[in-house]
Amino acid sequence: MKTEFINLLPVSFRRRQMAQSRTRQWICLWSIGMLLMSGYAWTQVQTYNSSRHELAMRREQFRPIEKMERDADDLQNQIDDLKKRELLALKIANDRPLVQLVGLVSQTAKKSGGIVVHKFEISTAQSDSDPQRRTLTMEGLGMDGASVTRFLKGLRDSKMFVRVDLNSTENSAKNERLRKYLIEGVF
Repeated sequence: MKTEFINLLPVSFRRRQMAQSRTRQWICLWSIGMLLMSGYAWTQVQTYNSSRHELAMRREQFRPIEKMERDADDLQNQIDDLKKRELLALKIANDRPLVQLVGLVSQTAKKSGGIVVHKFEISTAQSDSDPQRRTLTMEGLGMDGASVTRFLKGLRDSKMFVRVDLNSTENSAKNERLRKYLIEGVF
């Protein structure tokens, strides 16, 4: 047997009852939604905090690497400075024989007595066998043939030259007693 109910409540009461029922349902849905959103927000905050903590730990772990990188940069700068100094020292060492050569020529000319060097020219040697060799060509005047010979002998005895040759000697056009010479030495 089927029982039927007749709603004898007034329509305004039924509407209010239905509105309250719907309001409770929506409040329930919104509450559940808010709880879900709060839970999601809480997990995001926890993830953010753990990521921040992990980042702080990684930075602490990375600090020695940063220090090592700065130290490596400093060492590279020191190496570059040392290379520059080495190049400068090599250049000075390369130029030093030239300074010694000028000193040797002037001392030998002074000891020979009556020698004047007018032209002093250095060029690379023509031989491919030893590219380090250079040629010194000197032109000048001597008081006489003996002074030119003493000058030539002094250069040969200096051990700085591999070979010293007297290419030409002749009387000066201005003065018959003066001897004009051309000496070539390989060092």
